[in-house]
Amino acid sequence: MNMQILLSPSRRPASLLLPVVGLLFCLHMFSGCTSGDPLFEIRSDTNFIIPAGLNTLNILGVTTDAILPYQAQLDANGVRDEDIERVVPIRALFTSRIDPRDLEFIEVIEIRIVDPTDPELATEVFHFDPIPLGRKTEIELIPSLPNIKSLLTTNNVQYEIELTFRQITPANIDIRVDMVYGAVPVN
Repeated sequence: MNMQILLSPSRRPASLLLPVVGLLFCLHMFSGCTSGDPLFEIRSDTNFIIPAGLNTLNILGVTTDAILPYQAQLDANGVRDEDIERVVPIRALFTSRIDPRDLEFIEVIEIRIVDPTDPELATEVFHFDPIPLGRKTEIELIPSLPNIKSLLTTNNVQYEIELTFRQITPANIDIRVDMVYGAVPVN
């Protein structure tokens, strides 16, 4: 028996595509994205250790202190705080510090900044849920949409990092998270 499978482009009428295009346009307009490019970038990093032997029922919660030099960047760029409308997450890279380790055992990563005025409140800045299967030595995280300017009262921040696992953690792994934020000027 001879079987042939043909794949051809869809022949949907254009009238069916109009609602889809309209929906995508609305999502883009109301997603909080604006055309404002950052005036400057602010870099922050933190390090911690994932202990060996954690299983899939464990959620690892780590709180770390870090420097996020917002005021120093304002001074270096000759900009006043009033000239900045918002500070937003741009990108983050999650890697092992000492030697390249396979991070496939991680299923979910969430990173939050703790509110300095109320330590019970934290705002998510980066995440990845679920992380696709496959060998990887670094994970590029997805930025969240919040404006964190109000959380930057000093150059010190506290991060809450939460990890869930799809496999038992194979060894103690020294992790580094490099984060970049953008300072968007007032229009």
